Amino acid sequence: MPPIKYTNLKPLEPRNCSSEINTREHNYDMHNMADFLESKYNTESQIVELIWKYPSKWFLENKNEYKDNIQYLKENDIIDKVRLIALIFKGVTRYEVKPRDPEMPFTEDNCLTQILTYDEDFKQDALLFEFQGGLKITIEAEEVIFERDYKIKY
Repeated sequence: MPPIKYTNLKPLEPRNCSSEINTREHNYDMHNMADFLESKYNTESQIVELIWKYPSKWFLENKNEYKDNIQYLKENDIIDKVRLIALIFKGVTRYEVKPRDPEMPFTEDNCLTQILTYDEDFKQDALLFEFQGGLKITIEAEEVIFERDYKIKY
């Protein structure tokens, strides 16, 4: 399978891990500043959507070192209202969801731990999203698109 095409975001480093999504203009801290909301898979169009609330409830409701740092807020595209951001995968050839850890509280399910760019089990390139609550989502696709002001389409 050819390498994934990245649209509206910088490519993730091969065989690496991160908890950030970077665009030309901004960095998005998906661990501290985003709350994972949902994953949708359309089998007919082969599209997977991963959707987050941004900024996170934690950021908005708690005192933290970031709130008064104007440069940080600007670099990370944090505004006063919650909006939705999404990663949209097109040409999906693999979509795998591994269950959450039943020992973990459900409050940990919305917190992304890391994004990996290589699947050790399958020995191939893929994007793996691991969450604090144990949930793991693996996606192989032709293209991934970052959408800054996502509108839910039901």
